[in-house]
Amino acid sequence: MRTLTFDQALRRAMDDRGCTLRSLHQQLAARGISIGLSTLSYWRSGDRLPERQRSLTAISAIEEVLDLAPGTLLEARGPSRRGGPSKAVGYRTLVDRALDDGIDRVRAGRSTALPDSPTELEQRSSQQIATVDDRGQTCHVAVRDIWRARRDGARIFPIFYAAEKAIDGPPIVRPVTNFDLGEVVFDAEHGVLAAQAVIPRPLRLHESILTEYEVPEPWTGSPDLVWSLLAPTRMVECVVSVRFDNALRPVRCTEFVTDEAGVERSWEVPLHDGELFAARWGFGPGSFGFRWEYA
Repeated sequence: MRTLTFDQALRRAMDDRGCTLRSLHQQLAARGISIGLSTLSYWRSGDRLPERQRSLTAISAIEEVLDLAPGTLLEARGPSRRGGPSKAVGYRTLVDRALDDGIDRVRAGRSTALPDSPTELEQRSSQQIATVDDRGQTCHVAVRDIWRARRDGARIFPIFYAAEKAIDGPPIVRPVTNFDLGEVVFDAEHGVLAAQAVIPRPLRLHESILTEYEVPEPWTGSPDLVWSLLAPTRMVECVVSVRFDNALRPVRCTEFVTDEAGVERSWEVPLHDGELFAARWGFGPGSFGFRWEYA
C-alpha cells in the first residue's frame, strides 16, 4: 500500500469530510488554535511542513476536527526537517509567510526604515522563473515585478524572506533592475529576512516601474516538488515558469489554483521542453503553481 505524504493525507481527509480550508480554519479558531489560513493552505499544497511546536499542536487539533486517529497526520509528516537550508518558494509566498510568522519580531525594539506595509507601491504584475538542477533542487530564482505608485514620491517596497526551517544565514537577494537594497534585517532564530528595496528616483502618482532581482543561492536537501505564486491582491498579470535540467525531469506534473477561500482545483499538465509554464490575468487574491513527481 502506498504511504501518503503529509499533504496528501491532509487533502484526502479534508475531501472525505467535505471540509474546506475556511471551515477548518474556523473550527480550529473555535478550539483556541490560531493558525493562519495561508499556513493551512501551504500545508495542504505540500509547499511547507509544520515544524514549530505551535504547528504540531495545531496538527493534533486538525486530527480531531477531521475525525482522524490520533497521530495519523503527525506520522505522515515524518521526522522534522529543521536544521537544513530552506527550499525556494515564490516571492509573494515569502511575503505572506513573513507577515504570517510575525515580521514585527524583526522590527521589535529597532529604529528602522523598513516600511510597515507595501503601501507606497502597488504590485501589478509578478513573473517568477525557477530553475531546478539535476538533483531536483531549486538552484536559481528570477523575479520580475511591475509596481505602480500610490502617491507622488513613492520609491520604497519591501522584500521579505521567511523559512519554516532554521537556516544558517540570510539568503542572497541580488538586485538586477531599478532598485537597490537598503536596510536588511535578518532574524536567524526564526529564519526571517526583511529588506528595504529602494527605487533610484521618486515616482509620480500612478507611474509604473519594472523591478527585477535574483536569488542565486543553491538550495540543498531533499528534491523540491512544488512551486507556487501567491497573489495577496488582484494583479493584472501573474506568471510562473519552472525549468528542469535535462538529466532529471518529472514524470507527472499537476497544476493547481487556490482561491481566496482556500478552495483548490488541480489537473495534470504535460511538460513542454523541460518547462512548466502558467500565466494568469486579473488574478488574485489566491495562489497557483505546480507540483511534480519523479520516477
